[in-house]
Amino acid sequence: MRPRKIFPAVLALSALVLALGTGPAQGQERDRDPADREAASKVPNPLSRTERALEVLQDRIASYARSQGYRYTFGSYVDPGTGKIVLETDAPDSAVRVLTGGGTTPYDADDTAAVELLGAVRASDGIEVRREGLSDEASRKSDTEPFSGGSGVKGDGSVCTTGFAVKNSSGTRFLTIAGHCFTNGTKVRTENGGVLVGTVRSRGLPSHDMELIGGRSYRPYIYVGGTDSTSTLKVLSANDPVVGYANYCHSGRTTGERCGHEVISITAEVCTSSGCKKPVAAYRGGVFPRGGDSGAPVYVKATGSTKGVHIRGHHIAGNSTTKYFEMWNRIRAKYNVSILT
Repeated sequence: MRPRKIFPAVLALSALVLALGTGPAQGQERDRDPADREAASKVPNPLSRTERALEVLQDRIASYARSQGYRYTFGSYVDPGTGKIVLETDAPDSAVRVLTGGGTTPYDADDTAAVELLGAVRASDGIEVRREGLSDEASRKSDTEPFSGGSGVKGDGSVCTTGFAVKNSSGTRFLTIAGHCFTNGTKVRTENGGVLVGTVRSRGLPSHDMELIGGRSYRPYIYVGGTDSTSTLKVLSANDPVVGYANYCHSGRTTGERCGHEVISITAEVCTSSGCKKPVAAYRGGVFPRGGDSGAPVYVKATGSTKGVHIRGHHIAGNSTTKYFEMWNRIRAKYNVSILT
């Protein structure tokens, strides 16, 4: 029997395979977009020792911030100029020491080697701590959660200004506002954007021009500066005003932050269409609040190197010569709350 002549066919098939490639992967790669091929060819550089330590610190911070209801603010990164980890925060020193320390904490993931690396970096290179808070790029009239005092809000067809954050004995937080602003059950929203700030409860009228907004998260800051300001200051404490002091401030959505108010009485009474309130504080001087500023925090600024405000109450009423505000201790007693700091 003569052998079959198959060699030319085999050679032709081999040439075809070489022309098309050696397997499915090469054919798939040929079908990719050039940008995809370029991205696939790039292998990320491994993280540096300091960057790995930063990841540990950031995980700790995120866990701590959640546990505190985002009460404090944090920013962290590696400074390209110094190579050091930078931590910007308004958290207390005790918390900073725990978060940046070398030992394990309740806020660590189960990664002993990573925790030890953070301790080693802290010991050798140090962590630069900058004592300054941060805020979202929100503004007085377009606040974001957690919400601050001194912001413009709307509901019931009215526009008012939030006061400041308080908490009850179980730790639930609220924002104060003037009682004549909204009825109980009103859904209060940011003046711009219509973001839900909370629901009105515990309206104090006719004897107390105050009410609480609750149901969302709130923080111990108030807006300061102009009517569209993005700047806030931390609330440090609260107490009643003193007669004769002449540099109290208010911060409202209509007039912004204005200081130079002198309290002339803390036993005043004011009666309006919403009822009679007594005792309230009467004041004069400076640029007065106007419509829409009802509920605005009244405060004195901290002196020296400390940045913050000491709350004295919230604005409620007035005429062209005299204005009135509900004082802190009336608010505290009415709702059995403490100031959030």
